[in-house]
Amino acid sequence: MVSALAMLAGLFTAGEASAEFVTQSDQRPPSPARLIFPDTKDGHHIFAGDLHLHTVFSDGSAWPTLRLAEAAHDGLKFVSFTEHDIITPKIRDTGTNKNRSYEIGRAFISSGMLGLGGMKLSLGSEITRAIGHFNCHFLKDANALNPGKVHYSTFKQTVALDRVDWNRTSADEKDLEARFREAKRQGAICQWNHPTIPSSSPGEAVVTPFLERMFSEGLLSGLRLRKAISSTPARWTWP
Repeated sequence: MVSALAMLAGLFTAGEASAEFVTQSDQRPPSPARLIFPDTKDGHHIFAGDLHLHTVFSDGSAWPTLRLAEAAHDGLKFVSFTEHDIITPKIRDTGTNKNRSYEIGRAFISSGMLGLGGMKLSLGSEITRAIGHFNCHFLKDANALNPGKVHYSTFKQTVALDRVDWNRTSADEKDLEARFREAKRQGAICQWNHPTIPSSSPGEAVVTPFLERMFSEGLLSGLRLRKAISSTPARWTWP
């Protein structure tokens, strides 16, 4: 099993390596843009993966097995199912078990179907609050990040607001910190996801004192960079 840090390092180092677009000629339909990265000069392998995937168990539209088939088709070696912790639009059909997509995915990989034996799957969670979204990877129990068992069918639903504060208040920050500490207790790694949500100015990432403290205490370990990096300069100038 590739370690959590090694998998993350492989993903974020991949952008610095030269890559070649190739077309597959096996029995599956060809992927028009399947990336293959060369080994590093010191002999390390670079694996491509996706650390932000949703399925029908939060606000995605695909079953977990289809997500894995898509990843394999694109040549990915590892993925993380990061279901929203409190957003469950299809709750009547899927229930509220935030480990379920991972459980289905692991069983699918173990079955040997589609030759996914080499695929690495991480249990993740997207902690979703008004002051930001945060992806945590390599969890042991995603349900523990939502101890109040609060679930919303949409972002604007107003049920159980006494448990989750959607405003930018100290109560929301305390709730987030508790979730980060639980993730760290499980040995997970958390990152700030699409930092421009929310923002006072379009395309601007706002680094609050609370977020600075989370990074300094090691409760947050990175940023998720979008393709349009020029629109979010704060991510390049901080810290």
